[in-house]
Amino acid sequence: MSAIDSNDLKFQGLITRESIEAQQLRLSKVNRFPFMKFEPRLEAAFELFRYRRLIKRIPVIGITGIVLFTAFSILDFFSLPEAVYRLSIPLRMLLICPLIILILYMATKAVDAVLFIRVYLSVYLLAGFTIVFIIYSSDLHNHYLPYDGILLQLVFGYFLMGLPYTLATYGGLVISAVYIIMSSYMTLPFEQLASNSMFIISINFIGAIGCYMQERARRFLFLNEKLVALSKAKDKKEIASKTRLVAVTSHDLKQPLHAMNLLIETLNDQLPEGKQKDIVQSLDASVKQLSQLLSTLLDISKLNAGIVEPHLSNIDLSEKIKDFCQEQSLRVLQSNISLDYDGPATVFIRVDPILFDRIIRNVMENIFIHAEPTKIKFTWTSERNKARLEITDNGKGIAEEDLQKIFEEFQQSGDKSRIGMGLGLSIVKQLAELQNIDYGLTSAIGKGSSFWFKLPVVDEQKQPHDTSLAQVTIIKKNESHYPDVWATEISSWGYDATILPMGCNMSSDHIKKTLPKQHQILIWDARDEADINHVTSQMQIIQSDFNFSLPVLIVTDTDTNRRTTTDNLIFEVVNPDIRPAKLRLILEHLAKRI
Repeated sequence: MSAIDSNDLKFQGLITRESIEAQQLRLSKVNRFPFMKFEPRLEAAFELFRYRRLIKRIPVIGITGIVLFTAFSILDFFSLPEAVYRLSIPLRMLLICPLIILILYMATKAVDAVLFIRVYLSVYLLAGFTIVFIIYSSDLHNHYLPYDGILLQLVFGYFLMGLPYTLATYGGLVISAVYIIMSSYMTLPFEQLASNSMFIISINFIGAIGCYMQERARRFLFLNEKLVALSKAKDKKEIASKTRLVAVTSHDLKQPLHAMNLLIETLNDQLPEGKQKDIVQSLDASVKQLSQLLSTLLDISKLNAGIVEPHLSNIDLSEKIKDFCQEQSLRVLQSNISLDYDGPATVFIRVDPILFDRIIRNVMENIFIHAEPTKIKFTWTSERNKARLEITDNGKGIAEEDLQKIFEEFQQSGDKSRIGMGLGLSIVKQLAELQNIDYGLTSAIGKGSSFWFKLPVVDEQKQPHDTSLAQVTIIKKNESHYPDVWATEISSWGYDATILPMGCNMSSDHIKKTLPKQHQILIWDARDEADINHVTSQMQIIQSDFNFSLPVLIVTDTDTNRRTTTDNLIFEVVNPDIRPAKLRLILEHLAKRI
């Protein structure tokens, strides 16, 4: 760890918003020159901040200095007596320029700030003394040189080098004093000496004031950046808190709903046709509606908290739409709706498959609930680097005044008494924007609606993947209900699915002994973030021992939008109530990584 990094750690947690605001108020009221400092801890952090800014400027400053000294060496050769330029050129090229190169080298090594500033100031003073000596030597050989070199050096030190204003002021005064003293031994007339001295003193005064204002501006900038950093840290903490709240809420509220669904299904199967069964079916519809509303609220909470991140991959749009329409065939049949699709046979797009699936589902749900259509059609076209997907219905349509706000939260058009909270299309908007997908809607009352999306196209040849030999092992916890249902469904898709009763907190040695040592996808039940972290760490140990890829699908209510690759470990996270089509899509994705 570098000295700068260790200093960063030292200051973390020591600086508060209150201390920064107090220093801002104090700085705004202090106009005394040359005194200007923060309280000790903040001052130390500011010195580190100033040093970092200086390091960034060093390449430009150093190269400029080398160019100037090289140019003056050439001028010395053509304008000075031989005896003088035999001294001046070596001083410039063999002393000052190598020292500037040393400064450039030290800047790349990020050395201790105090040491760097001392060397930096020393090189500045030495360069100034060298210029004074060249002027004095030229005078000794009866060749008058103007003091422009001293003025240039002073301006360079005050305004370009970025030195602390006290050091720049003291350095400028020392160089000026040496010049005035040396000038008193030269053959200059007294009037010329007095004029030069007054001009140099004026330059120092102007430079000191300007350098002071630069320092003051730097200090305000530092305080503002610290406030921004504290605000970001606070926001990050709040987002983490919201993430935790959403995770806990998701698990604690959905678990009883899952249990209710299972109980209702069991009761429905056992009751004969009659009034009691009708009541159970009404209860089933109410629980499903509650589950849908809860899922929508949790989704919008995650999006607003900024904890959903897209993970892009290439998918075949045509295949995706065909599978989706096949999945919806029973629903549209029961609703007397005609569902059709039309488009090129193969169009590969780059999106997050899970988030894109949610976009389509939310649009379709909005159509089913609000539009009352008799026909729905998917159409897609591909041009250059974009594919245009349209979802068109012949339903009631949306009034023109509602089109501008239909994608906003808690907005519904038409009959406001219908099911829903007006969040479905808001989720569509946010998920599309997360993936940089252009979207829109055209509609008219009585003429239906058309949702459209412009999707990024990629050039990829589809590689068929045979899943018939893929092994899926489901790690079942005692209280879990979904593994038995999943095993049957996964087997029907061509996978070899088996169930292992094993907790997620088992040791890695026990897991390695229990798991079949072969290529496989693992489906693992995890209750919370701690379980997920434990599974991940255990799988990293197992992965290194097996020496081949073991994709893991973690089932939990904690976070359903995570996908990570760490040390060759690929895992995804889903909810236990994931739809079969989405589960199948994820398994196909993981099977390609075996």
